[in-house]
Amino acid sequence: MTETEKTTIDPAAQSDLSEDTREVLVELLTQHQALLTELRWAYGQLERLQEVDIAALKQRVSELEQRRSRGKTALAASATASSKMRKRVEFTLQHPDKAARAAGRKLSRPFERAARRAGLSR
Repeated sequence: MTETEKTTIDPAAQSDLSEDTREVLVELLTQHQALLTELRWAYGQLERLQEVDIAALKQRVSELEQRRSRGKTALAASATASSKMRKRVEFTLQHPDKAARAAGRKLSRPFERAARRAGLSR
């Protein structure tokens, strides 16, 4: 076989080759379209999931903000109570006799009321 014979291809073989090539290309394009369709579906699913996740996160944030706003009022009330307690302790440290008399009066009041109701007096 000479070089000229090697480079020339039979026209029937060339048409067979082009038919095979065309079939391969058509099959590849069909697969490509199927993959694109699947990717579009997957992307749509991902977008829907993201929307659901975003909605859930927004709901959680609003719940936490409401809880925090409620907590601020509770903290303010406890801060007021703790400041009252601090004032009582400071008063007790500065004036122990007065604090003891005031505590004695507070403790005796319920007993005095009960005694009066029972008809007892000092």
